[in-house]
Amino acid sequence: GVHFGGLWEESVARMERYLKLETIGRGSYAKVRKVKLAVTGEIFAMKVVKKSLLKRRRQWSAAEGRYKNAYDDVLREIALMKKLNHPNVIRMHEVVDDPEKDKLCIVLDYHSN
Repeated sequence: GVHFGGLWEESVARMERYLKLETIGRGSYAKVRKVKLAVTGEIFAMKVVKKSLLKRRRQWSAAEGRYKNAYDDVLREIALMKKLNHPNVIRMHEVVDDPEKDKLCIVLDYHSN
């Protein structure tokens, strides 16, 4: 299931369940790593987002009549992905918020192609 927030110790424990493999993508605010769930050997993609960078990037939203930051967009993306369940859409498995490292980690299906 998908988890969001939670106690810091819980977040660290969940992060340690994943063995980090190679970096498979990189963008302005995030990188994507191939990871392995230690207990099952299942392979996932983990999108690692730097929260402070996203919060600094602000833009005006005419629709909402306020400034939004890119972090708001990521939270909205997570909310949408929680609801999606379709064979043609990559599934989100877990969200781990690591406050000590300023990272938000989104665990997704991994597809090699």
